[in-house]
Amino acid sequence: MPAAISVERQQDGHYRVEVREGGSSSTHQVSVRPDYQQRLAGGRVSAEELVRRSFEFLLEHEPKESILSEFDLAVIQRYFPDYEREIRRRLGGVELVPIQGAHTQVPLELLDALQLLRAVRPKQEVQPAAGHVTSSRRSAPQSAAPGR
Repeated sequence: MPAAISVERQQDGHYRVEVREGGSSSTHQVSVRPDYQQRLAGGRVSAEELVRRSFEFLLEHEPKESILSEFDLAVIQRYFPDYEREIRRRLGGVELVPIQGAHTQVPLELLDALQLLRAVRPKQEVQPAAGHVTSSRRSAPQSAAPGR
């Protein structure tokens, strides 16, 4: 039987979480910064729901007795590096990340795909004068057709 997780808002950004499982329970004090909630949930779910879903994630990785009694939600990432990506996936979200040297952001999944493409395709460069894209691979000079 899955654990019963209850989340109660104490004050702005602070929540009391009780996990009941196997005839025993544990209590935790969790804080969530508004910017971190926005980063993970993008306004799609309440902070209470984010905390509840985060505890579901934690319980898949460790027993309730191993979960810290008091912590900020961002601490989970230190112990479980896949937490942020996984919680965004579970919440149906897309993380926007800045592109170095550009004044824009793209979804993290798109950035991952672009990096994969860079690894398997030749580097593309834009020729400023001509305005067209060419491969950085240098091809052998074309020989004249026979008879010329």
